[in-house]
Amino acid sequence: MLGGGLAEQFPFSFLITLLLGASLVFTLTLAHAARAQRTGRIFVEVAAGVLGPNASRLASLLVTILMVGWYAFATGVGGTALAQAANIPPFVGIILYSTAIAILSRTGIALWNWFALLGVAATMAFVVWSLSLLKPPVPSSSPLTLDSIPGLLAGSSMVLGYASGFALRSPDFASDLHSKGDVFIASLLGLSLPLIAFAVVGAVLSLGFGTWDLPLLLKTSGMPLLASLFLVVGFVASALTNLYSAELSVSHMTGLGRDRSFVAVFVAGSVTAALGFYQVMILWLVFLGIFVPPLVLTLIMGNLRGSEKAKRGPLLAWILGTGAGLAGWFLAPGYHIMLGLLPPVLILWPRS
Repeated sequence: MLGGGLAEQFPFSFLITLLLGASLVFTLTLAHAARAQRTGRIFVEVAAGVLGPNASRLASLLVTILMVGWYAFATGVGGTALAQAANIPPFVGIILYSTAIAILSRTGIALWNWFALLGVAATMAFVVWSLSLLKPPVPSSSPLTLDSIPGLLAGSSMVLGYASGFALRSPDFASDLHSKGDVFIASLLGLSLPLIAFAVVGAVLSLGFGTWDLPLLLKTSGMPLLASLFLVVGFVASALTNLYSAELSVSHMTGLGRDRSFVAVFVAGSVTAALGFYQVMILWLVFLGIFVPPLVLTLIMGNLRGSEKAKRGPLLAWILGTGAGLAGWFLAPGYHIMLGLLPPVLILWPRS
């Protein structure tokens, strides 16, 4: 989806645009996760330290909405593919797929994290194999000029908006890492490189065949079972990590406890998926780009100021950043994500 969108809007500079955007995502993820690794804090604890206990519940609400949405998208697409492969009704496939993810997540993060990593590796290998079967033409490129700069900013903003939710909850998976080197490797291999790889595939397919939809191309090429397998395997990692982060945020926000929060997220995500959430994904990405990047940068900049500082500054930075992003979406679409980053920088930049 991301690569296809970049290729449609920036067909001759999509690669440099993607790399610039992925570099922004990597930088924010690394800075956010490194603090979590150093302090041993998961996201809700990082947010409480910067925003204060009350405002941090708003941050937990945002993460809950994000993660339930991503979980619904992952289980919706994966479950529909399972239904097509098994010749059962789509909503049955979604419930079965979501239930399987939920059961797998109960084995403990140490075990299911390996399943998530294996799922990503298997999906990347599957994509390479599929491309070798489809043999898409290699797209052309053109040199960058000064006129390319606005497009680069807009395109890299698109990448940041798409992946910012994963950067935001990165402390959930970095707090127990052993060293800064582990954080670097996890940020690179767990998010940035897969983001680049899958986006490049989407762009190549879009420019070569007119669509980035790999499963659709496999189906039209006479390989429907292969297409379904790709989707079933490909969304395992996303679904597992989304369920985990949402569980932590709901527990912090409501005080329900981990087990009941898990059940609440599982039910909400499964129902949302069965209702066809994937059909409104474009609007979902707009929501991501407006609300999430300002919060990521607010938490990073707030930590640079020191935990003893007043909490109203970071909260104001987040609110104004969200407001700037929302206004920018109406007045300067494409640049609204970058506009949303300005208030956290201006308000929270460390001053001697």
